[in-house]
Amino acid sequence: MESLILGILVVGIIYLLIQYEQKKNANKKLKESEIQLLIESCNNGNGHSCYQIGQEYRYVEGGYFENNIEKALEYFNKGCALNNDLCCMLAGGIYENTSGKEYNIDKAITCYKKSIQYGNSVSADSLARIYMEIKNDIPKAAKVLSSVCDKGDKGSCGRSLGFYGKIITKEYKDKVFNYYSKVHFDKCENCTYIQRWKTSQ
Repeated sequence: MESLILGILVVGIIYLLIQYEQKKNANKKLKESEIQLLIESCNNGNGHSCYQIGQEYRYVEGGYFENNIEKALEYFNKGCALNNDLCCMLAGGIYENTSGKEYNIDKAITCYKKSIQYGNSVSADSLARIYMEIKNDIPKAAKVLSSVCDKGDKGSCGRSLGFYGKIITKEYKDKVFNYYSKVHFDKCENCTYIQRWKTSQ
């Protein structure tokens, strides 16, 4: 009898939690009029509006639309074409996802390059990872991070020397280290991971 009562209580608590989450998410949802304004704004050339719509399609929780990666990608691509760096980055992430039917690593590379071009240094890490892990081109990965370092993101060169230094062979480490030593030595002296790289040789 006690186990039955306990079971009923557990079911009741779960039900209340579900109701609470649904109410909380309903409050997050945009109104239909707001959605229509965003769609119109996106179609009229506002890249940030395309980003907002793409996010609504991308997420289930609290979103106006059901989870629809294809539609999210459509709006992220629209925004990317309008020079929105976040749209390019998120489109790249969808193309890079091996579990999705949209998987296309070359398109991911193109999107990440555009995102970097529009000022998003975070995309440099994603692009460098593709070059390193999929394309097996460590020097190109280093060059990507270095180019962002040139624009003022000193952490990028540190990330290449530190994070990537942990998981690549000494042969490739030497290539990357030589690249930085010859081309970016002044910047690498200021990077967080330079000493770790040197001591791991």
